[in-house]
Amino acid sequence: MKNILVFFFISISASFSFGQTAVNNFVVEAKAKHQSGDLDGTRFALYQALAELDKEISLAILADLPTTLGGLDANTEKDSYTGMHAGILQGVYVIRYFGNIEGEKSITLNIIDNSPLIGGLNTFLNSPLGAMVTGRKMIKIDGFKGVLEQNENYDLVYDVNVPLSGESLLTLEYKGFTEAEVMSISKSLKLKTIHGYMK
Repeated sequence: MKNILVFFFISISASFSFGQTAVNNFVVEAKAKHQSGDLDGTRFALYQALAELDKEISLAILADLPTTLGGLDANTEKDSYTGMHAGILQGVYVIRYFGNIEGEKSITLNIIDNSPLIGGLNTFLNSPLGAMVTGRKMIKIDGFKGVLEQNENYDLVYDVNVPLSGESLLTLEYKGFTEAEVMSISKSLKLKTIHGYMK
């Protein structure tokens, strides 16, 4: 157990160049707590280090996201991100809005780590019957398989869901765009860059 913790301390300290101050402070605190025998305090400090690291990853993703998409400006004042490690709620969570979500045209981009939708989505994408499901289309964006789905109640409302890894999901919610526009806009995103942060 001691070797595992020492390896974790070294790995987390050396693996990331961004966010080193806060993350390293929590790692140093965890190491001190562990050396004093305070295992509960060690666990809490490690959770804080991981949550802080997820916040830094979220900020790095937001910095790499486009500021315009589909001719709509990003509403960066409403950018939302978090990094949390509490029970089942853990990992990276990012939201960016393009345009006015109350207006005729808008795009909402969500990235969530440990998404509960991943299992079902991967099953659909890997099933030969998936191509026959009405209202859903298998698509490929920047090398990643995903699903395009039209809202049943509205003509120009689409959702695009793309698993970025075994646990991370990118969701794009489009309002006021045709299917061809949705595909063109989605394909302009650099998903491999986002995936680099999530793996």
